[in-house]
Amino acid sequence: MNENTVTENVAKQWHQSLSPEIRTAIRGLHKIDKRWNFIALFFLVNWAVGAWLVLTFPHLAVRILGTLWIGIVIHGLANLMHEATHGNLFRKQSADRLLGFLCGAPAFFSVTAYQVTHTLHHAHNRTDLDPDEFMNITNKKGVLSLLFYLWLFIGMFLYLIHVPLTALLRGSNRDRRRIITEYAIMFVVYGGVILASLRFGFWDAVVAVWLIPCLVAAFFGNVRSWAEHMLTLKGHPLTESRTVLSSKAFSLYNVNLNYHAEHHLYPGMPWYNLPKLHKVLLPEYKRIGTSIYKSYAVFLFDAVRYGVHGLAPKVRPSVGADVPA
Repeated sequence: MNENTVTENVAKQWHQSLSPEIRTAIRGLHKIDKRWNFIALFFLVNWAVGAWLVLTFPHLAVRILGTLWIGIVIHGLANLMHEATHGNLFRKQSADRLLGFLCGAPAFFSVTAYQVTHTLHHAHNRTDLDPDEFMNITNKKGVLSLLFYLWLFIGMFLYLIHVPLTALLRGSNRDRRRIITEYAIMFVVYGGVILASLRFGFWDAVVAVWLIPCLVAAFFGNVRSWAEHMLTLKGHPLTESRTVLSSKAFSLYNVNLNYHAEHHLYPGMPWYNLPKLHKVLLPEYKRIGTSIYKSYAVFLFDAVRYGVHGLAPKVRPSVGADVPA
């Protein structure tokens, strides 16, 4: 029996062990509320405000604030694309794909390429078949440690290459056609924006309100991806993914992807219900020892301190001390 089958059996047994009331509550939290999809417009308005700050005010502090703001927005749009790949926006493939494409394009992601790779990640989480499992990169501990610390700075750039290559290799023929089509459309648009900006003299604005903020978005993505699974225990669905509570505002801009343990337990649950699921399952988290952090800053401290071959101390049942009942 392979490790993926073992984990699936453990997950099934754990879910069946939940009380009927809890399972009913979880089923109810899978309901879609399409009004939440207006967050895409919320992000666009935020982007416009950030661009206004960057382009209007000469003060360095204001420009830094605007750049950070736009970077967070681009990162949030990419996370909304992630929701689309799970069908959590409309429960309609064509609509989810369209909005997912529009949300992923600013961050250079093809929604179909991401969906293929990410579906494999969920199907084989933290096993040898998981395309996103960091420990699968190499069996050389020194090289893995070096890459672990470099990931904070270069991870998302490598991921932008990893996603389409993995999807083209492991996707279906229809997936490949869609991936090629999506990237073709994206590069035509990118090329048009670049040529127009050079022709009409707004290249500096493109750099200021898109390309530089993309670097900020990449950094946020690196930190988030570090926290999702690194330094966790394999073999149980409640210990191989991590939740970082953070603030309500940051969670909103993160499309609640920081509730990653919840997302992996029920990937078909829409993002706005994940905090509610967290409260429902908190006693289970304390009992089993789910890794939960109050902030990314605390996790970063532990990650740097313990390294890729370590284990975050809050993986164990001491989580009860970190999360109020």
